[in-house]
Amino acid sequence: QNSNNLLFLLTEGSLSNLDFGFIYYLLSKSKIMKMEIKNSVLSETRIRKIVEILKNSSNFQLFSALDENTTKEISNFISEQTENSWSRFFFIDKTNIWFDCNGTSSLINLCDIQISLSESSNKNILGSPALKLILKNPKCDLDRMFQSIRKFSSIQHFTFETATHIQDEKLGEISAIQIAKELKERSDLKTLIISGNQFGDNGVNHLVESIKQINSLTILNLGDNCIGPNGARALAEAVKLLSNLSALHIHKNEIGDDGLKYLTQGIKNLKLLTTFNVSENEIGDDGAKYLAEETKNISSIKTLNIGGNNIGGEGEISFIEIIQSNDNISIIGFPHIEKIKALQSGSTELDMKGCFIGVERANYWKLLIKESSLKVLNFEKK
Repeated sequence: QNSNNLLFLLTEGSLSNLDFGFIYYLLSKSKIMKMEIKNSVLSETRIRKIVEILKNSSNFQLFSALDENTTKEISNFISEQTENSWSRFFFIDKTNIWFDCNGTSSLINLCDIQISLSESSNKNILGSPALKLILKNPKCDLDRMFQSIRKFSSIQHFTFETATHIQDEKLGEISAIQIAKELKERSDLKTLIISGNQFGDNGVNHLVESIKQINSLTILNLGDNCIGPNGARALAEAVKLLSNLSALHIHKNEIGDDGLKYLTQGIKNLKLLTTFNVSENEIGDDGAKYLAEETKNISSIKTLNIGGNNIGGEGEISFIEIIQSNDNISIIGFPHIEKIKALQSGSTELDMKGCFIGVERANYWKLLIKESSLKVLNFEKK
């Protein structure tokens, strides 16, 4: 009765009239902010009773029911009873979703889209509303769908992905234009994830025109969208303007060495950027050396993921100076980097089993071992 931030979660199981008598009492006496009902097979009568109790609570904000028995009639009933006093609510049944904000109900076919509305789990931005859409039908009318969800004007974390089973069917430039149009309506986003959609450079060019207007962005993820060097160039111009950006994920694309150089130029003046992910991007030694040289001047970066590329010993060695001069940076993707860190920290034993050193790295390793405290070194094959 004395707590102000309560979540009441009602999950699977059959409940008697006596159980519900206690639940009604509890809801009327406590200061519950959110209520979620999942697979509990509630009758309409019980839902109506719960809503009638909660509508009088000045503290209550969010009601959601993921239940096969919910209907649009119940959705309309809640809209009428609450008189827009709740920030949002939504219902999902087997084939459709009805959701409401500001007293207006909408319908989306779940055969086309999977949608979830929740609170962000990020500790730094806890409590901000998050909307996630997973496209299940490449022929879905995105314009109509976006018009339906536009009423959620307070969304700060937006995710748009393509379901795995249709990722081979490229959405194309038209879909990117439709998503870009929606982004123009969401200029206060903090997190934007648009991944697995294979838009290509032309599609991404449309997206970045909207993205560069969202200065509030802290996390941008455009992974797995078939972005090449030209798309990377356009994206680089956009991220230059995102002064609040802390994480940039461009993994699983095709930016290559040239694209990496463009992006590196784009991020070098971002003072808050801590994470840069360009893994699986067809990057070679030339791009790696360029990134390593520029990263020396980007002191904010704490995590750099460059794994899954075509980088050999020459490219890898170029990052050694970085870890020698910056203990706080974590470089992901080079198995030898962690071994070198262990040497420099004074380890007396080092297991190099299965690690290929090669001619390019041999001289450097010779010097490292000579200056280390090693007593046991294992170069055994796997």
